[in-house]
Amino acid sequence: MLKNFYSGFWKRLIASIIDTIVLIIPGNLLRDMIGSFLSYDPLDPESNIYSYVFLSQLVGICLIWLYDSILESSKWQATLGKIALGIVVTDENGSRITWSRATGRYFCKILSAIPIGLGFLIAGFTKRKQAFHDIVARTYVINKQIDQNHIQISVELIKDGDYKTAVILLTRIIESDLQNKNVYYYRAIANSKLGNKQIILKDIKIAARYGHEKAIQFLQNRKLKY
Repeated sequence: MLKNFYSGFWKRLIASIIDTIVLIIPGNLLRDMIGSFLSYDPLDPESNIYSYVFLSQLVGICLIWLYDSILESSKWQATLGKIALGIVVTDENGSRITWSRATGRYFCKILSAIPIGLGFLIAGFTKRKQAFHDIVARTYVINKQIDQNHIQISVELIKDGDYKTAVILLTRIIESDLQNKNVYYYRAIANSKLGNKQIILKDIKIAARYGHEKAIQFLQNRKLKY
């Protein structure tokens, strides 16, 4: 029904390779700066090799962390590699993640790497293609492309009981400026099944403003304004 909505292991691997290539030049420049600062000479056994290695590793980790966390919590919701592959990172509601969640997601990748990268590999087998760090951070990596056909697909997802995917998909539709009066109402229904009460009324009010009859009736029965 919704083939390839979630991005699997191989697409994410290619995006990661692109990101690694992107970071090679700034990474090398920073290592050269550290070497100059410490007067490090690789041909001199008495030079500051331990300090150089430690600082280089630390700066490298910080570089990748800032690169990932800033871009994945930005309006693009993706690193340059993910942008090239047309995939984005979302929270459990399909919205942009915060910088703090992006930071937590990055450092959870350490757990995904232990042992032998199994935490990354499970992205090819979990129901919603989540790696271990996605499960811990409650994030999803999905394909960005959305069109009008996905509105009907979201209805089928609700009927089939896959409310989580329906919410994520409907949020992506809304954020892609394809929304209509039905989208907010459908998302309210899916969220009601998930128990997300604080979101339901907001979506019903928006649906009512768009002229959705059931949403209007719902609010009028409860004497609520919209």
